[in-house]
Amino acid sequence: MLAVAQDTHVRIAWSSDRPVTVHLEGYDLSLVVRPGKVETMEFKAHATGRFAVHAHVGEPGGKHSHGRSAVLWLEVHPK
Repeated sequence: MLAVAQDTHVRIAWSSDRPVTVHLEGYDLSLVVRPGKVETMEFKAHATGRFAVHAHVGEPGGKHSHGRSAVLWLEVHPK
């Protein structure tokens, strides 16, 4: 779990051994991560609450599936 205060600038670095798309629920942010590369998801944590990040296995725009559970939970606490 990652916990931050509201309005914090958040940077999460992602890497993977296979192509995945990571998706932050509630913020509707997605990021394609390809093997051998580090990709960074950056955003301002404006909405408060608890949000799941899921990994969609497969290429963007094609068939994909969620893993069994969230790969990360983001908690944004009010100021």
